[in-house]
Amino acid sequence: MILYLVRHGETIGNQQKVFQGWLDLSLNDTGRKQAARLAEELAKEEFSQMYVSPLKRACETGRIIQQSLFNDLEMIEVDAIKEMNFGLWEGLHNNVIMAKYLPEYQNWLDNWQESSVPEGESAREMYQRVIGWLKEILQETEDGKLLIVTHEGVILQIISYLLGLGLDGCWHFCALPGSLAIVEVREGFSRLTKLNHRPTE
Repeated sequence: MILYLVRHGETIGNQQKVFQGWLDLSLNDTGRKQAARLAEELAKEEFSQMYVSPLKRACETGRIIQQSLFNDLEMIEVDAIKEMNFGLWEGLHNNVIMAKYLPEYQNWLDNWQESSVPEGESAREMYQRVIGWLKEILQETEDGKLLIVTHEGVILQIISYLLGLGLDGCWHFCALPGSLAIVEVREGFSRLTKLNHRPTE
């Protein structure tokens, strides 16, 4: 099995460097161009399934890619692969969060795995929902190419889990807006073959 992990294209939230989480932002012009370039590159692949986060930025990226696929693949929306729920911090910059929620922010930094964001979730809770879904998919699908259009946090957790690094391993990677990562899974062994690939014009 080969997993094609696409991070949605750029949004104004990425430009402003705010916590997006479940904030339902659309792609900006740059993000739509990034998605179109990915679509052109992925058009030659034959995918068995296509999964997308239901948040606008992922769905818009997915639809642009879907239109380029020759086999008219259905786009399946999956709540489990939404970004981390950042609760009251969504739409806020780091500096604002530190000014308004310093004790909670410090606690989150000190115990980022288990500490829940105010009215949001913890990294552990997100990891459990993402990896719980991934395990089901891996059990149901023996081979083929899966296209997953989602968010940076989800991509990092999937890669880290498949490489046997656990939740801690997420910090070893990043996923840029509008980029592609590929993980091959063969006989229970996973290999990261592409990361942060962004096709150029």
